Amino acid sequence: MSLADIQQVLDEELIRIAAYTASCAELDARPVIGILVGTALISETTYQSCITEVVV
Repeated sequence: MSLADIQQVLDEELIRIAAYTASCAELDARPVIGILVGTALISETTYQSCITEVVV
């Protein structure tokens, strides 16, 4: 899985996590933060990560 593949999955999941995060916001008055993390293991010692944050 390449870095571009990970970014595509994060982009696809963004709507789902945003809806989930928004529904959790009603449970507490504090700001809710959702984080998606994708990691590509390139080799035993090398990896790449993408992080997307959602604040509601």
